[in-house]
Amino acid sequence: MSTPLVDAIETFRVRASTRSIWLFVKVSLNTGHVGLGEATLDGCVDGVEQRLRGIAARSRGKEAREIRLADDQDLATAAAISAFNQAICDSLARVGNLSAARFLGGEKRKEIELYANINRRTTSRTPDGFRESAQLAFDAGFRAFKIAPFDEVAAGAPFSSTAFGTGLKRIAAVRALIGPETRLMVDCHWRFDVPGSHSLVDACTDYDVHWIECPLPESTDMLADVARLRQRAARRGILLAGGEDIVGLGGLQPFLDHGCYDVIMPDVKYVGGPWEMLRVADAIERAGIEFSPHNPSGPVSHAASLEICAAANRTGLLECQYGETPLFSSLVKGGRDLTANVALEAERIGFGVTFRPDVLARHSATPAKAMEDAHEKDGHR
Repeated sequence: MSTPLVDAIETFRVRASTRSIWLFVKVSLNTGHVGLGEATLDGCVDGVEQRLRGIAARSRGKEAREIRLADDQDLATAAAISAFNQAICDSLARVGNLSAARFLGGEKRKEIELYANINRRTTSRTPDGFRESAQLAFDAGFRAFKIAPFDEVAAGAPFSSTAFGTGLKRIAAVRALIGPETRLMVDCHWRFDVPGSHSLVDACTDYDVHWIECPLPESTDMLADVARLRQRAARRGILLAGGEDIVGLGGLQPFLDHGCYDVIMPDVKYVGGPWEMLRVADAIERAGIEFSPHNPSGPVSHAASLEICAAANRTGLLECQYGETPLFSSLVKGGRDLTANVALEAERIGFGVTFRPDVLARHSATPAKAMEDAHEKDGHR
């Protein structure tokens, strides 16, 4: 049987909340099968969509197959390629009447454990606001939580004890609410300098933090500092996590070479798509590091991430953006509720989700854009 051909590519922007615009891609094959992907990248919707136009121009009428990343791919281009590869994976699995996990090599597990990222739903950034969000996730059954409490810590600025202290109050409020028998993760979004990161690790010991995520910038010249911070955290029983913007195996390697992290968190939206995600997961496993996918966006990347977790040899917790918007459930058919443990249905096909056209139309940030006639030059290959 010949490989199906790409017939058309469309993108869809969805205004998910006041904080988020989700960007999706749909690939239609000449067999009539359709696959979905997600390319959400905060602040870069136009750039990612431009790159998708280039992919569309090069792919229409060609065999439906994975696009491999170049070693020096920028993040917006990686997001576009990753979304296209998600959609190709989803559509080809549907051609074979298989779940994506089976299509990718086999299903290793039928249940995936999730943790609740409550950051985006927390519009009131007071300790009480964080506590309220944690309560909702706790009542829903979650026993692992992530917060990003250091809004006032400015990346690149000198360490401020006042800004630091405000973040610690938020951590304390959530820990007091969820109790000692739960995992609490703290995301820092690369905001700290080296002295501030040392203070952070020391302070988090008092709150039994499970992991600290992305405390320092991940530029090449900072990786040795990240590795030293990992050692400091280990002495205090805290894991160090990061690597959410890894692009391909080449992007992973410096983190492995320096021994930066206990937990590495590639994202299917940026790493290169499902196949590359599994290659990266295998390399992480061989290095003796935990594979815990970054997954804070919409329902398509969530469905793709679940399939990857099912197919990976080993996987840790999977992130979900808990309670940001009801659109997470209403935008797609076949979506899974955000629960602490997801049992995968045996009969699912592909990623298992399709758009609800009426909901998509009501919440579109721009009209759906067909790309089959796009011929614009893509200057970001």
